[in-house]
Amino acid sequence: MTTTRTVTRNVGKAVLATGLVVGLTPVLGANPAYACSCVAPAGDEQLRKWADVVFKGKVTAKSGVVDGPESTGMETVTYTFKPTRTYKGKVRIPQQVSTSGSSASCGVRLAVGSTYLVYASKADPEGKGKVARKAADKKPLQVGLCGGTHKVK
Repeated sequence: MTTTRTVTRNVGKAVLATGLVVGLTPVLGANPAYACSCVAPAGDEQLRKWADVVFKGKVTAKSGVVDGPESTGMETVTYTFKPTRTYKGKVRIPQQVSTSGSSASCGVRLAVGSTYLVYASKADPEGKGKVARKAADKKPLQVGLCGGTHKVK
């Protein structure tokens, strides 16, 4: 014979189990979501102010994968450019430019053989002082989806 106490105990267990399943599903079963969000499109003048280096150049090579099936999104993709005109900063010939391996992390997808107007930032120094700045200057420049780099003729 079923008593009120047994029914209450069984209902309580069911509610507790349901609460645990519903409560832990977002923690255990959800994949992380990533997104790149640009606040508002900036004009050329503002993009030039934000960038450390601005140049026009043709992509001659690419290493790494952007948004491919092998990509984890954590990789860095490096593009090699042959600069044709410098508008701001110092540009090497050839100039390497790095970006995130995922557009969700603001990575930029560029085509080998195409020409771009590049708005880039210098790599952040790892440490302080002249030695750290010189080491950072040897690293590829950085570009992102919100930085304004775009294809030109």
